[in-house]
Amino acid sequence: MWVSAFKQPSFLLRLFLLGVFLTIAYSPTFQATYLIDDKEFFLNDPVMDDPAGLFEIWWNPLNNNHVWPYLPVTRATFWIERQLVGVAPIVSHGVNVGFHLLGALLLWGLLRQMRFRLAWWVAMAVAVHPIYVQSVAWVVERKNVVAGVFFLMALWSFVRFEQQPYTRRREVWYVLALVLFLGGLLSKTSLIMLPFLLILVRCWLEASWKTHDVLRLIPFFGIAFGIGLLRVWFELNAFGVTVAPRGFLEKWLTAGHVPFFYLSKLVFPVPLVFTYLKWTIDPTQLTHYLPWTSVMLTTGLLAWKYRSWGRSLFFVWVSFGILLFPVMGWFTNAWTQFSYVADHWGHLPSIPLLIGGVSACGAVLHLFSKAPSFLKTPSFPKISSSLKTPFSYFSNGIGGLSLLILAWLTWNQTQLYQNPQTLWQSTVNQNPRSWVAYQELGNEAVKAGQYEQAVAYSTQALALKPDLFRAYNNRGSAHLRMQNYQQAFQDYQEALRIYPSFVEGYYNQGNVYFQLQQYETAIANYTQALTRDPQYVDAYYNRATSYMQLRQFESALNDLNHVIQLRPHATDAYYLRGNLHSLFKQPERALSDYQQVLARDPNHAGAYHSRGFLQLTQRLDPERGCLDLQQACRLGMCQYYQTAQQQGVCQ
Repeated sequence: MWVSAFKQPSFLLRLFLLGVFLTIAYSPTFQATYLIDDKEFFLNDPVMDDPAGLFEIWWNPLNNNHVWPYLPVTRATFWIERQLVGVAPIVSHGVNVGFHLLGALLLWGLLRQMRFRLAWWVAMAVAVHPIYVQSVAWVVERKNVVAGVFFLMALWSFVRFEQQPYTRRREVWYVLALVLFLGGLLSKTSLIMLPFLLILVRCWLEASWKTHDVLRLIPFFGIAFGIGLLRVWFELNAFGVTVAPRGFLEKWLTAGHVPFFYLSKLVFPVPLVFTYLKWTIDPTQLTHYLPWTSVMLTTGLLAWKYRSWGRSLFFVWVSFGILLFPVMGWFTNAWTQFSYVADHWGHLPSIPLLIGGVSACGAVLHLFSKAPSFLKTPSFPKISSSLKTPFSYFSNGIGGLSLLILAWLTWNQTQLYQNPQTLWQSTVNQNPRSWVAYQELGNEAVKAGQYEQAVAYSTQALALKPDLFRAYNNRGSAHLRMQNYQQAFQDYQEALRIYPSFVEGYYNQGNVYFQLQQYETAIANYTQALTRDPQYVDAYYNRATSYMQLRQFESALNDLNHVIQLRPHATDAYYLRGNLHSLFKQPERALSDYQQVLARDPNHAGAYHSRGFLQLTQRLDPERGCLDLQQACRLGMCQYYQTAQQQGVCQ
């Protein structure tokens, strides 16, 4: 089918238009940086820099960082990217866009396989609809686009299996569907509902049901059940989610609101907000039961009219509900502390709705494309015969204009994901009660050196959510930078009171004591942080500097060794360790560390200065030592070079 299609100019034109529309719509993402938890999942994940990290990804479910769930397929794409190109935001975003394009192409092919007449229009709608921006423009949400590819390939393989005659080749499609389903679950667990969708697909294809057909679905359900249990365990144990529990009635009422939210965002995708206002569900309010009443009435009506006009709508509606079920609020996860809905949760559930929407629009335009009955008379023969082409153009024009509007909305939405500041500021503009947005704006303001602004943002976050320990931490960090040590200490204390296991709180308290030159107390706090997180690199580094202030050089050296082991590219750690080796009269080790520093930072004046000083004082290579001191002087450290010149050691 595809080989013959590539020979058709119209097919190639549509393929070209799909790629161009999608690329232009997402073009702002190629100038974007990393966002939010991209740092934990990608930049600071030690496995990414490990050449043997692929083995770790697949065979260590806990991953030793308490961040990633067991999603080895998605995580492997990050590892491969890191090994090939290193840290490059344009590549990370390009990979996400590429997966999204591949998903749109697969959807087009799947619908063509199912003889769907408007397959290209549906693929275009998925390609440029702004509800997918969060999944594509946020690097860590690559799991959505990767899982979407596996989902569509598994579905396509299952359809081919059902449509093939009973031959050995037919079984290959079944096995392929099973393998692709497992790959999808290891990309994102929300694909767990695919087995239920397969039942619906068989009904749509009007396939007969026999015992062996039922048995063939059992492996799909078995895999889904096993992976689902694994994910629940991660949420409850590995991640330490602390979302307040809710009763069944509240969860049930919340679930009733969710479908209409996504339906409204597909029909009218303005505004799209990173974190939406969290609904307040009150079981005593009768109006809160209306959404579920509407869901049940709609489902009942479509089931009643299944054998007439309701068949297609029934499949669209039920498919939407099946794919939406995991994110309807039944299960607790970290995101539900912000909101019960998110654009990236609607990634797969939106597909059947878009199929139904495009079909409905096509049906309406088809009716309008017919000549009015009063013109179909012998009195108007020329007018009647000339109406078909203009109305056909009109239908395509309406469809093209709709795609242009969606692409423009996607282009605008993607611009909000340029950096954390633009993302969180747009969130505050659309949702002024988003405490997480104020919290993160405070965090970004600390990084940018805007400390008074950071205090203001953090205070606003605490006004909305008084038990927000991270906001206290951000405000404390701003006070620390402004040398308001008492206020900083109080904020860190409050953060630890709210969340006693907050590792960063102990680390930051140690920083306060370090600034106050209370090094022993600082060491005690860094040790508290390391007890809770033995891989906290910054705590090892700062504890090493504290040990150096107390002239406990052996302890400092041990901590620097830990830093380098956990973060092999830590330039400052190599520099300090080189200085300690020099102090311990171990010149070969010291020179090796200085060389590591200069290999990563050729303009590190301290490394040139220390290496030159060592070579001169130890008489290892005086000529080379003078050259190093001269280079250090060019970079701003001239004191020892000038002394050496005055003493005639260096010319």
